[in-house]
Amino acid sequence: MGIADINSTLKDVVSKVVQVINSFGYGITSYGFRERLPIVNLRGKKIAFDFSIILNAKMITAHNEIIAKMVNITQAYDRKILQRKTFEAIIAFFVQIISEGITPVIVFDGQTHELKKSTVAERHEKKQEKIKHVQELTNSYLSTMAFDRTEGMMNELRDAMKNMIRIQKEDIMIMWDIFEKLGIRCLTAPHDAEKLCASLSREGIVSAVYGNDTDNYPLGTSILITKIYHEGGIGLVYDCVNMEEIMYCLTQYCGWKDYQGNQIPFTLDNLVDLCILHGCDFNERMKEPTKRGNNLKSVGAKGALNKIVQFRKFENFPINLYPFMSCLNIYDCRLLFSYVASNETQESTNINWNFFSRNKQDIFDCYDLKPYIRIAASKIDKTVLHLKNTQDKIIEEDTTNIQNLSMNKLNNQISTNVQKCDDNRNISYSGYVL
Repeated sequence: MGIADINSTLKDVVSKVVQVINSFGYGITSYGFRERLPIVNLRGKKIAFDFSIILNAKMITAHNEIIAKMVNITQAYDRKILQRKTFEAIIAFFVQIISEGITPVIVFDGQTHELKKSTVAERHEKKQEKIKHVQELTNSYLSTMAFDRTEGMMNELRDAMKNMIRIQKEDIMIMWDIFEKLGIRCLTAPHDAEKLCASLSREGIVSAVYGNDTDNYPLGTSILITKIYHEGGIGLVYDCVNMEEIMYCLTQYCGWKDYQGNQIPFTLDNLVDLCILHGCDFNERMKEPTKRGNNLKSVGAKGALNKIVQFRKFENFPINLYPFMSCLNIYDCRLLFSYVASNETQESTNINWNFFSRNKQDIFDCYDLKPYIRIAASKIDKTVLHLKNTQDKIIEEDTTNIQNLSMNKLNNQISTNVQKCDDNRNISYSGYVL
């Protein structure tokens, strides 16, 4: 789930700030949420991959392809087929990543955190309801006389079966074995993989994190790659969320000043409280009294942002809201989003090329993978020497950096103009905790 509605909030903030900046003559078209960037930007860098995201996506695709081709979907198919198609897709993906000169670090989920078990149980219950619905449709189809069965009934059953997968421990163990024998560094997080990925990012061990969980934002991930795909005429590209750019926009949007009139930056602590107020896997959204005071209403995304703009952090919230804040589980959420060292280094996360060269063919033979996977893997050998020399090299990106463009005077103008966009911004901060 991640942080509820946080992307819509951040996109709205970025849009307003960029609009004001462009009014000063800049032609910025993409900022914060960037799309279709060439993968060559990441050559020579390391990326931490949240493996659960990849495994789930590839297995769903494989399952749906199998279901689409089956004539009789009332009978279960051989799960080995699903495994094979999934593993081939995953290996092909990472073969391409390595061939592009990128060093992957694979991060697996650990045990479910105690505070997340209720959320996981709720998801499991919803999945069981879907399974029950599929079983009901199957029974209805089979109990219908053959000449009364319609194509619509079959299509309804086929649609209901889409995306219905169950990842087993064996799937994870096999992929771990493949990655390890290929010399690709694998790590297991204590709990959710995104927290360890974020730690690697904060420590500068990886340049970006691949995943789609917005928990990465309050955890401190600097660049979150949400998608890697082929774009016609360009080749392999990626979409990403650049949190440094977004934090800059939040600073301008809030327009906080200290007693001397100096700009106060929007910090990660402020972002954590904003995310907690939006709602996450470890709490519930806050409800506050309506203006008349005779009812309660949920604090939505807009309300959450307005409160952080006004009060900055929970310690500054008015006392009359305290009775309604217990559902936010502030202490535990802050602790869960806090930094924990990865205990890894640049050297420990490098690819072991000796393992890769020695075990590559054995792995493909062992798991009986398709010939095209072996052919694709052979392409990696052409880039091994280059990667050995550039594995830890930082490549400078040619991207627009507003921080370098904007002097203090311009920043003040931006903040002033952004504040005019919102009538709720004329607030005194005297006495608030900075």
